[in-house]
Amino acid sequence: MVEDEILIRKSLPSGYLSQMSDRELINYVKQNYKGKTISSVEKDSGSAVIRIARKRGLIDKLVEQGALIRRQRCNGLFEEMSNKSFISYVIQNHKGKTLTEICEKDKTAYRELKKRELDDKLIEKGILVRKVKTKNGFFSKMSDNELFNYIKDNFYGKSPVFFQKGNENNTRVYNLARERGILNKLFEEGILVKGRPNFLHMTNDELIGYIKENYQGFSLVQLHRKRGAIYQLAREKGLLDYLVNEKILVRLTGKYKNMTDEQLISYVSEKYKGKSLGQLDDIDSKVYETIRKRNLIDYFVNQRILIRLNGNNSSQLESLLENYVGGAE
Repeated sequence: MVEDEILIRKSLPSGYLSQMSDRELINYVKQNYKGKTISSVEKDSGSAVIRIARKRGLIDKLVEQGALIRRQRCNGLFEEMSNKSFISYVIQNHKGKTLTEICEKDKTAYRELKKRELDDKLIEKGILVRKVKTKNGFFSKMSDNELFNYIKDNFYGKSPVFFQKGNENNTRVYNLARERGILNKLFEEGILVKGRPNFLHMTNDELIGYIKENYQGFSLVQLHRKRGAIYQLAREKGLLDYLVNEKILVRLTGKYKNMTDEQLISYVSEKYKGKSLGQLDDIDSKVYETIRKRNLIDYFVNQRILIRLNGNNSSQLESLLENYVGGAE
């Protein structure tokens, strides 16, 4: 019987499945794959069936009717998934749901959505939906539960400082939660965080998220100067390369052609401020050539980052300046 079914599946004419009605497709899945997991059907000979069922939004119905089994992901498995694979999981398991519904039924996936900052992207693409606000959108008309879920959906991981610096609506939401006595529950469940986090107790993912939220676009040098403790912790955890590769932080190197003008200016300012153009050319001819080609020399001179020397005694003057700058340091 099984062999007959396999032969039937393999002998289906091209386009046969796509011409089925939804009911016919569901019956076909029941007859040929009932009791199997979605992933096993895909790996077997039913990838076209699953693709068409997904496209028509029939996966949930097939699972509800027991035609297919949705295998639940184990905690920690998301960490090994790429964004593309994780989005595929969300589509397969939670398409059309609100963030609140996902949080209630699959907290691990919800946290992963927030950690990877994919929630807004998936809502924009129509994969997930944003919870509809109460009539007229006034927070004061929300029930305590609605207000709690609104904060969960929109402000997960934020601290009171965020609301103080935020717009008027954010401040109103926070004050309303405080007036209704909801804040303690929000803090207890980890939806909001109190004050500055304790970096020493952060997981790698939490530290990466914090750096991304507060120091996106900083160079490693800038981060080291501004928040030495965070830089040191990220270095000890071996996260610096990851932060650079993910374009959260910038490593300023000799590959000047890949730098933006702003990065190049920052690099020259940090490393060669007070040098003359001639000295720069002698020390690092590549960076000198790059700023010349980008017509940045006048900018550096006008900003007194580099010095343009004129006259026959330029070599002697450069030496005096070098000694002066060295003495000032």
